[in-house]
Amino acid sequence: MERKITAVRKKGDYLGGIVEIIVRGCPGGLGEPVFDKMDADLAKALMSIGSVKAVEVGDGFSMAGLQGSQTNDEIMPGGFKTNHAGGILAGITNGEHIVLRAYCKPIPSIAKPQRTIDSKGKPRFIEIQGRHDICVLPRIVPVCEAMVNIVVADHFLRQRAIQSLSLIHISEPTRLLSSSYAVLCLKKKTKSRTQCVAANSSIQNSIRCDRRVTSPMPCTRYCIQS
Repeated sequence: MERKITAVRKKGDYLGGIVEIIVRGCPGGLGEPVFDKMDADLAKALMSIGSVKAVEVGDGFSMAGLQGSQTNDEIMPGGFKTNHAGGILAGITNGEHIVLRAYCKPIPSIAKPQRTIDSKGKPRFIEIQGRHDICVLPRIVPVCEAMVNIVVADHFLRQRAIQSLSLIHISEPTRLLSSSYAVLCLKKKTKSRTQCVAANSSIQNSIRCDRRVTSPMPCTRYCIQS
C-alpha cells in the first residue's frame, strides 16, 4: 500500500480504498426487524464518514450475482456453517462475526489541473497546492471502528433496557400510571363532582380525585383519552 501511494503521489493524483471492519463476540439478538435494523444503522454510521461512498455487509455486492443455494447460511448443531450474511440476518445479529466494508473515494484535492468554473460561471482550470493526504487510508480506519462500536453499544444498551423492563412486576408501571393520571384529574375539577378512585393493590393509600366521569371506564383510562 505504501509503495502504491508513493507512486501515485509522484503523479499528482490520489487514491481511494476499502476498510474492512470485523466485530467479534457480538451477541445475537441485537437490532430490530424493520426501522432500526442493525445493518441499516451500521451502514448509516459508516456512510456518515467523509469520503465513504458505499458500505458492504458480509459478502454484500457479490451476492447479487449468486443463487440462494450459494448465499444461504445453513445452521448446523454447532452454529452457522457459513457467514455470507456478515453476522446479521433480517436486521438482527445472529452471533456470528459482523463483517463490514466501507468503500472510500479518492480525496478530490488532487495536484493535477482540473476544469472548473469561477463565480461568474466562466470555465477555469484549478490546481490544488499544499500538503494533502494522498489516501484516507489508514487514517480513516479508527474512525470506522469508532462508529461501528457506537452503533453496537447503542443496540446493546437498548436490549439491556428491554430486558430490565421485563423483570419489573406489572404492578409497578400500573402504580406509576395511576399516580400520574390521578394528579391530572385533580387539576380538572368540575362543579358536579363524581368521586372516582385510581387505586392499585401496591398503593397503601388509594389515590382519590374529583372529576365528572361520563364513561364507565376507570378514571386513569378516562384521563388518557381526554
